Amino acid sequence: MDDARPPDAPSPHPTPDATGTSGESPTDPRVAAALDRLPSLDDVPVEEHPAVYAAVHGDLRDALADAAGRDITDPA
Repeated sequence: MDDARPPDAPSPHPTPDATGTSGESPTDPRVAAALDRLPSLDDVPVEEHPAVYAAVHGDLRDALADAAGRDITDPA
């Protein structure tokens, strides 16, 4: 792989930390609240993980739709 960056140069992309984020806080409190729910999966039975992921996904989608000023479920 040909990488033009010097080996000690920082990555142009944030590196996720142990929580899966770059360590920066989202500016939208709804996004922060949704992401804050993910670490709780450690205390939830695996069978319940899909419901948590679906709820977080819905919250993130709603925040994105509001930011875009439209309903993202509308294909138009």
